Amino acid sequence: SGISYNVIRKLNTTEHPLVIVFYFPLVTIPVAAIWTAFVWVQPSLFDWFLLLLVGLLTQFAQFYMTKAYQNEKLANVANLNYLGIIYALGLGWVFFDESFNALTFLGMGLVLAGVLLNLNFNRRQNR
Repeated sequence: SGISYNVIRKLNTTEHPLVIVFYFPLVTIPVAAIWTAFVWVQPSLFDWFLLLLVGLLTQFAQFYMTKAYQNEKLANVANLNYLGIIYALGLGWVFFDESFNALTFLGMGLVLAGVLLNLNFNRRQNR
């Protein structure tokens, strides 16, 4: 991830964000196709609708995240990206009835502590 974030930052002056977003599926689709060949389950019509909706929303999110990586300091945007674990926890619990053990919360706490420490470190450096 770190390498791709830095590449996105470097492509800021030469490539449009849509071009950068387009490259990601060119790499992931062949890899996913190989894996999918062994575990494919035919989605229902409603599942296809949800997959299409997720795909569209993901493209919008990826476009704006790419713009953020191009226009803002890399550390600031990357730190915000890690806050997604809080959303994942809540959505998994509400929609998928997921339960989490103490180790899961400990790991999430460590990640969030790292984000807070990084923010604190960046603030001190900027002074």
